[in-house]
Amino acid sequence: MFRFTALAAAALLAGALSAQAATVTLFDDTFEADSAGVSNFITVNNLTNWNVTQGNVDILGAGFNCTGCIDLDGTGGGVPAKLETKQSFSFLDGITYTFSLFFSAGSAEETVTLGAIGSSFSFLAGKVPSVYTTSVVGSALTSPVFISLSGPVNNIGPYLDRVLITYDAPSPVPLPAAAPLLLAALGGLGLVARRRRRA
Repeated sequence: MFRFTALAAAALLAGALSAQAATVTLFDDTFEADSAGVSNFITVNNLTNWNVTQGNVDILGAGFNCTGCIDLDGTGGGVPAKLETKQSFSFLDGITYTFSLFFSAGSAEETVTLGAIGSSFSFLAGKVPSVYTTSVVGSALTSPVFISLSGPVNNIGPYLDRVLITYDAPSPVPLPAAAPLLLAALGGLGLVARRRRRA
């Protein structure tokens, strides 16, 4: 019994000491599935992982040196584009989520708004490659993620080529500093019990 307890405690300690917080990917869209076979551009109002709920976007091909990109300003949409993930995400209370939007330059700099976990964040993107990153603390909410363009609607906008959502998994509760002493004591008791059985 003592031997089993000591081995189990040792395994628990080894697992706790080697465990570290890991970054988990919740969502990662590079738009590669959408741009497959596109040589120039096509205007769409539906993407693999997104619904375009207003306006439209252009999927860009090799002719724009941006395979796997979408032009958020579309073509002839008349209104600024709004995108919503087809998937709703369950955001956990107290967990920090990091949202990163990667832009491969673009034809014009315009205001983009990211909506996530009940908050919205606006920033400028386009003309030069850039990455917009923000972190939001979860609040026990299940919802999609939104991206919208503020305009003007002129058919030339920022080229979005990746949307990434990650979070750090909670670290296991560390054992107290006296845990090695406890394990040594349990091991010693196991040895004493084993010797008594032999005697």
